[in-house]
Formats: sequence, C-alpha cells, structure tokens
Amino acid sequence: AAGYAAAQLDPTKVGQGADSGIVPINVGIDPNNNNLYGTFGNMSYYNENRFYDARERFIADWLAAKYDYSDNLKFNATVAASGSFGFISDNRIVLQSYGNTVTFDRRPNLKLPVITTTTDMTKASSFSNPSANIGYRKESDRGLNFRLGSEYTTDVGLGFINKIDAKLGAAFESQQKGNDQKTADSAFSNTVFANGYKLAQMPIGMYTVNHITQSNCLFCDQNNAGMPTNWLTVPRAFMYSLNPNGVSASTASVLGGLFGVTEAVKSAYLEVSTDGEVLGRPFRINTGLRFAKTNLYGFNYYKTTQMKIHSGYNDLLPSLNLSYEPTDDVVLRASVGKTITRPSLTSIAGGTTIPNAFNKNANSGNPGLRPLRATNVDLGAEWYFAPQSVLSLGVFYKQLNGLV
Repeated sequence: AAGYAAAQLDPTKVGQGADSGIVPINVGIDPNNNNLYGTFGNMSYYNENRFYDARERFIADWLAAKYDYSDNLKFNATVAASGSFGFISDNRIVLQSYGNTVTFDRRPNLKLPVITTTTDMTKASSFSNPSANIGYRKESDRGLNFRLGSEYTTDVGLGFINKIDAKLGAAFESQQKGNDQKTADSAFSNTVFANGYKLAQMPIGMYTVNHITQSNCLFCDQNNAGMPTNWLTVPRAFMYSLNPNGVSASTASVLGGLFGVTEAVKSAYLEVSTDGEVLGRPFRINTGLRFAKTNLYGFNYYKTTQMKIHSGYNDLLPSLNLSYEPTDDVVLRASVGKTITRPSLTSIAGGTTIPNAFNKNANSGNPGLRPLRATNVDLGAEWYFAPQSVLSLGVFYKQLNGLV
C-alpha cells in the first residue's frame, strides 16, 4: 500500500514505459491456478495512430505482327513492355498513458476478460511522451519481351502421322525489380514544424480530437461495461500537415532495403505437334526442346558496402506429350519433361532488413539462389461418361532438385 501510494504521488519512482513497475493492489489466482485477476496500479496504455497509404501505377504496351509467307509457312513477332510502380507509406504517432489503475478479470469469460480503468481515455491530460515512426517504401517492376517465331504446317499421310505442325523461335525476356526504403523516425522527431514546435514539444491537446466512439466493440458486448470504448485520437489531416513523406524523402535510404536486380533470359525453342491415327483411333504427339540462358546482374548492400550481383545458368528443357483415344469417350495421356521454377527477384537481391519494432521478421536475399529444377513423368486416363462429366485417374513421378 505504501508503494502504491508513493507511485500515485510520483509515478517516476517506479519508472515509465518498457521499464514500468506494475503495482499489485488486490490480486488473486482463479481456483484452477491458471488466470491472474485483480486490480493493478501504474499500468501503461499505448495509443497508436497509424496512417497507412498505398498506391500503384501499371503501364503495359505491346505490338504484334504476323506474316503468312504461304499457306504452310507463317512468321510472327511480338514486342511487349510493362511497368509497375508502387508506393507504400506507413506513418504513426504514438501516445503513452502512464500511472493508470486497471482491473483485469478473466473469470467471467476466459477469452474476453473484463477490463476497466479509472483513467479517462478521451482527455489529452491522460497522455504524454508522443513519438513517431515514419517511413515509406518504393517498389518498381519492369518487363521487356521480344519474340520471333515461325510455324510450318504440312500433311504427311503416314497413318499415325497425318499432319505435322512445327514451330521454331527465339525470345528475349528481361525483368527488373527495384526497391527503396526510407525510415525517418529521428529526422521527423527533430524537425521544427511550421507552428514552431517539434512533435514532442507540442501540447497533445493542440492536435488531438476528443475521442473516437467505437461501436460494435467485440469486448464491450460481453458483459464488459467498464471496457473503454472512447479514445483520444490523432486526425489524419494533422498527421499529413506535418508532411511525413516529405521528411522521409529527405533522408538517406535504408541500405538493407535498397537494391536493384535484372534477370535476362535468352531462349530458343523447337516444337513439333502431330495428328494421326493408331488402329483407326486419334493419336497425337507433341514434343519440344527449349534452351534457356539466364543471366542475373544488379546490386544490394551488406551493411554499408554495395555488393555487385552477377550470376547465370543454362538449362536444356525437353518435353514429350502423347494422347490416344481408344474410344469416343476415353482419352489416355502420357508426358515426360523437364521444367524449372526461378526464384523471385526479391529473394535474390533483397538486403537484410528488420522493418520496424512492429514487424520483427528479418529478410535477407541470396544472389546465389538457383532455380528449382524438376523432372516430371505423368500418366493419366479420362472417361467422359456423360455431358460435362469426367472421371479421371492420374499417377505422376517428380524428381526435384534445388528445393529450398
């Protein structure tokens, strides 16, 4: 009791913030020795006002051309470009309320405790120690694609191969990803704004509104009449009158979130498809071969040192697909081939980042990542026993290499 009385007269005696000392006034343990309940002094409330905004622009253009040299031989070309540009700002003003007396009781409802306080959460005088978390992130994605192709079709008349459709082509695809991240907590806190104050010097009542009334409150509908439903809040208009994004723009980039990477893929392919018959029933073959040369280059940062990204790899990807219809309503299929799945550019180039105190998930890119490579074998049977109905059975074997 003496300690509690001293804390009420001078809360600094027991500390504030993360080092605050909680004073047990009248507490207990439920009959199952599980849940603490009672009244506690010198409790802290944390009032967060978060202003999150995101926008994105997307642009795409393409041009395609086709030339029929003859009934059997055709040429085509495509060029396409795209760009996606995103901006995400995440700005917060945090107010603290210290020295509160709070009653907490989970005995009536284990999931929704009864919480009451003697503090008026709608008064500016209940809060102090304003602080800010300021920052934004820019992300850009660009793509460029060139394709040249030819197609030759001819009738053969060999029974199991009556018609051949052959395609030959080459392509160049480029993907670019850039990321820039700003954190301006310190710069914002040290900025003297137009009203002549820094944020910590402004009287809280000067910029807060009396309260926000919360209706349909989950905690408040469970016989919890004492739960605060009105809170002091910081208006969005005030936050943006301080130009937080402009302050962020004037600060240096967070090097762990600054990177740029380009993935360029040159490829050539040959594809041959046939239509024919075996035992008087439709039989189709589709086979192909693709060669892909992948190069990666760009930069990211390790601590304060800019690291160059430069790597590459080659892949030869064959495939064979067979289809046979022994009856009008049954299709048998078989396929074998090799495929790759490339890692994302962020996984390759992203720096080591722990975004902020509210998100402690660390991320780190690895320029040495290689694609996931797979050898695939599939067998299937399909029975179309009624209109819009199918019964299918499939078995497969996949050998994966480079699985992370």
